[in-house]
Parts: sequence; structure tokens; C-alpha cells
Amino acid sequence: MRKKIYDIIPPNKIEQHEQSAQPIEELEVQVKEMPTYNPEKRKKSRKSFKGLIFAILAFLIVGGGLGFYFLIDAKAEVKIYPRIQQVSGEKSVVVAVTDNFELREGDTRIVLSGKEFNDEQTYTSKIRATGSAGGGGIAKGKIKVYNNFSPATALTLKTGTHFLSNVGEKSYHSISAINLPAATSSGPGVVEIEIEADEPGEDYNIESAKFSVPKLNGTEFYSTTWAETSSAITGGAKGDSLAVSQNDINTAKDKFKIEQLSVVTSALSSNIPSDYVIVEGAIMQDLSDFKVKAKSGDKVDSFDVSGKIKTRILAVKKVDLENLLGIIANLEYGKSPVYRDSKFSASGVIEKNSSFEMNLTASSNMFTAPDNDEIIKKIAGKSKEEAILKLKEEAGVEKVEIDINPSWKGSISNNKDNIIIKIETSVK
Repeated sequence: MRKKIYDIIPPNKIEQHEQSAQPIEELEVQVKEMPTYNPEKRKKSRKSFKGLIFAILAFLIVGGGLGFYFLIDAKAEVKIYPRIQQVSGEKSVVVAVTDNFELREGDTRIVLSGKEFNDEQTYTSKIRATGSAGGGGIAKGKIKVYNNFSPATALTLKTGTHFLSNVGEKSYHSISAINLPAATSSGPGVVEIEIEADEPGEDYNIESAKFSVPKLNGTEFYSTTWAETSSAITGGAKGDSLAVSQNDINTAKDKFKIEQLSVVTSALSSNIPSDYVIVEGAIMQDLSDFKVKAKSGDKVDSFDVSGKIKTRILAVKKVDLENLLGIIANLEYGKSPVYRDSKFSASGVIEKNSSFEMNLTASSNMFTAPDNDEIIKKIAGKSKEEAILKLKEEAGVEKVEIDINPSWKGSISNNKDNIIIKIETSVK
């Protein structure tokens, strides 16, 4: 049966409806009051949060900085300037070129091990003419050469050594080899020699001048070796053209030998072991079949010369030369110094029984190198000032410089890998 739906309840149904209606249960509802919005209070809350973040960041930065300060290991660079001792002297020695050489009983000379290197060839070269076909010529004169090197040391300068004048900076050269005596208590060693200009010209005529020796520049002898005119240098003139002079012919042999000696020495040097040293003055040349293909007065710029040259170069074992320096310096047995700028020069060379007798002049800058491991043990963990004082107590130490990085670290690291030792060997 379909149920009727009423839009308006009829009167006769109202009572029936009221009787059937269920009683309504009362519900208790609590209404919660919402807080009122306060913008000032919200701003304070935000500021407090930002302050907290800032405080945390500051703590991390300061804490990290302190950690970096205390945990980073410093690096130290230690520069040690050893005390340089200049050693020089002359000894009578024997250079043996065979392994079985023995001195005779009673002979107290020093024996050094050596090797001989030979070359024999016919060479041809050109010599520049210096005369003038029109009456010109080369300026010549005499100068006094001085040697004031200390400690007193004799010095040998080869033929053709150049001298540069302080007047006009003109270049001249020696006609022969120069044996300069050592200085004495009364003054420099001195010898008078003849020089000639490198080329024709009136500009080379000088009344008086002082001269330097350019080839010695860079050596310890440069500032203590000089020359002065002992007479006027004259004869220089420029002609219309060059010609062979009698002086050109007279000096051609020496010039030829000097030129070829440089060529031969360079060629033989490649055969000389690295532990051997060529000694200046221990080079012997024999010239034969020498020919000058010109005569005095020939109007040419240059002329040919030729000849057969037999060259013998004597090289000495480097360790033996260093031992010789130790003997000259009177070193204690067992010491192993370091040598710098060593020079050796032989004179009076005589060949005898597979050996060469000679007077050997030696000079060197010597110092004793400190032991790096011992240095590190002494200064590890020390302050910069303590370390410097400690190292200055070492024998043979002239000066100490220490650089610590970062600079605010007050002491040297205990880690040996962070300590760098540098030996400064420059001579002061």
C-alpha cells in the first residue's frame, strides 16, 4: 500500500502525530571562546625565533674557528745559512794515470787519480788581419796587472786575455800568458805585460787608463784583479783597407793554438766522465807543420793558417781534488763538507813514469751541511725564537730564518712532514 505524504498535516491527524512523536533529548553544547588576534605578540615571537637561529650560527662559527685554531697543524720553512769558509792554497802533487802507481819511499807528496785524453789532427783556420794598407795600425802599450785576492793566491791568465779600459770602454788583449804573483803584506802582486788593441783605430790610443778583466766577471777574482797603464798606448790608426802586419804573423801561431784548443777541449769533454775535472794548465799541445798562407803587407782582411796539433788533456778525479781542499783547509778526519765554485790550476807540469808532477793551486767556498733529521729533532714543537736560538748554537751556522704558516701559530709542528729545511748556499 502506497504511503501518503502530506504537505500539511490534517487536523484529524495532528493528535495522532503528537501522540506518536518521541520526546526530544536535550544536548549540552559548550561554546569555546576564540582568542583575539594580537599582532605585537606575533612580532615578539618571530624576533625570539630569529635570535635563537643567530645564536646557534654564532656558536657554530666561533666553535669552528676555535677548532680550526687548535686543530690545524702549522707548516714551518727553516732557512739555514751555513758559515762559508774560503779555502785556497798550493800543493805539490802527483797525478797518476795508472792504477798501480806508488810513490817512492820517503816521498810525501799527495797522489791524485787522473785520466789522460788525446787528440791529434790537422786544422786550418782564418786569422784576422789587423794592419792597414794605408798606414793604419794597431795601438800597443804596456800595462801593470794587479792581484789583490785574499787569501793570497797566485793567478795565471792565458794569452789573449782581454782588458777593458775605463776610458771609452776599448778592448785590448795580452800578447802572452800572464803569471800573476800572489798579494803580500806589502801590497798586491803585480806584473807588467804588453797589450794591443783588438782592432785598428786612433780611438785606441790612450795616455792613461785603468782596466778590468771581463772574463773574470762572476768569479771571486774579478773585483781584486785590475790593470793600469804603465806607459801610453799608441800606434792606433785607421787605414783605407786592412793588410797583414808583421805582428799578425808573429802572433798567428799562438792565436791558432788558442782557437783550436777550445775546439779540441769541447770535443774531448764529451768523453770525460762526470766524476773527473779538467785542470786548467794541465793541457799540453804540440804544434807541427805550421804554415802561414800570407806575408806581411798582403792587402787582405784575413789569412789562412794550418798545422797538426797533438793535444793531451789531463783530468783529475773530483773526489781527490775535494780531499786536497780538505787537506789545505786542515779539516778534521771524517768531516764531509760541501764545496762551491771550486777552481784548480796547474803549473810546472812534468811527465814522469805514467804520472804527472805539478804544483796545483786550489780554491773553493766550503761549508758543512747540517743533518736535516737532527735539525728537525731539535726544533719540533719549539717556538720560533727558541728554534732560532737552538740552531744558532750549531757549529757552522751563520744565520737562521724561520717562517711559520699560519703566522698566528706560536710554535713549530711536531710533525716532521710539516717542517721544510732549506740550505742557503749563497756566499755573503
